[in-house]
Amino acid sequence: PAAAQNVQTELRDSRARLDSIQAERARLQREMDGLRTRVRDASRELVNIERQRETSRSALQELDFQTELLNENIEEAQRLHDGAQRRLRARTADLHQRVRSMYKRGRVHTIQVLLTSQTFSDLLNRYKYLHMMAKYDRLVVQAVARIEREMAVHEQELRESLRRLEGLRDEKATELAQLERVERQRQNALSQV
Repeated sequence: PAAAQNVQTELRDSRARLDSIQAERARLQREMDGLRTRVRDASRELVNIERQRETSRSALQELDFQTELLNENIEEAQRLHDGAQRRLRARTADLHQRVRSMYKRGRVHTIQVLLTSQTFSDLLNRYKYLHMMAKYDRLVVQAVARIEREMAVHEQELRESLRRLEGLRDEKATELAQLERVERQRQNALSQV
């Protein structure tokens, strides 16, 4: 639906921002490596480290945003899945009730029902009734099949969102390690100054 497309668009935008932040951080790291090979310029190194800290914090914010979006997506998919399960239970109960009533009545042949009619209007009414019952049975079976397909799609969306969420958690752990490394660099640089 539109909500899922909106979430996908926001995630795509957030990933683009995150890629940009990570590219900036990589550039800053290359700059820092260049500073270390030359005569140490402590103030420039500190400025670089501060900028790396900021990019790491920005990356963490983007990861938090993506995690929040995915959690909302998971909740929505779970609600849709639960609704489909309720509808499936109701339709399956209808189907079971219909099969049970057919079993209780025994084998009723269409021709027998039609031939035992007393009048022509009775014949038409019986034919109409048999036609409606067959149509109803077909609709119930189709509804059950459609709901089962919907549930499969919702389950797939849930699994995909959970997989993405796990990936984001791993990315966030990496990002936190990067931030801690930058913090240690900052402390070392400050102590040397």
